[in-house]
Amino acid sequence: MPSDLITVIPSKGRPDLLSSKVLSWLVFSKYPYKVFIEEQEYDDYRRVLSPENIEVIPKSNQGLGYVKYYMSLWLSASDYEFAFKLDDDVRLRRRGALQAPDAIALDFDRAIVHSLDAFHKYPDVVAVGFPYRWELWDVRRWVGMNSRLQTCFIARTDYFVGDPRISTFEDFHNYLHIRSQNKMTLRYGLIGIDTDVGKGAGGLQSFDRHKMALTEVEVLREIYPALEVRKVEGKTWGIEPVLKGDFFGVKKI
Repeated sequence: MPSDLITVIPSKGRPDLLSSKVLSWLVFSKYPYKVFIEEQEYDDYRRVLSPENIEVIPKSNQGLGYVKYYMSLWLSASDYEFAFKLDDDVRLRRRGALQAPDAIALDFDRAIVHSLDAFHKYPDVVAVGFPYRWELWDVRRWVGMNSRLQTCFIARTDYFVGDPRISTFEDFHNYLHIRSQNKMTLRYGLIGIDTDVGKGAGGLQSFDRHKMALTEVEVLREIYPALEVRKVEGKTWGIEPVLKGDFFGVKKI
């Protein structure tokens, strides 16, 4: 079994959703995975997970930023060179009809192989991101360079970072850190992320995301003081960072 990459999944208050969504296909993957949960929810998650697939975080109710930070520490102490961060409510899918669970896992494993190949060929590439399913316009292996990371991504463990102060924009924070180190991301184009962003109970929806977003932008500006934001409609957090300028270097390929 491959041991250079592990999938890591933060989850809070959603064992049944985890089981029906990401675990429905992830169990067919060749790669190991670990779900990071809070101590008081251990028995609930044991209904759908084996003990070897569970990691209990030290503190509860600290937000996704804390979980991501703990995950980064856990990874740095592990032997894994790469980590695939997945949310607990996603499927990965091709353009068109949803595939069967075992077919999704094959596409997932293929994306990992393609990504590991890119990592080994290009040392400055330290993360691979994915489009959402409605963004699968140009179906080919690589569709963008230095595109932001969103929801699910693969990163070298040295560049997998978290900050307890940043939850709503934890993926953008990881991306901003990478660009501040003058490293690169690639955007994969053969499969997309299938999820209802910012909806449903549990997870980040347990917190006031708009209030968190306003505070987190100021923290992100500690990395990049020129960061601008724009208003967005239909999302509980209400604002998002603007990816313009040479600092980001976003390009289609």
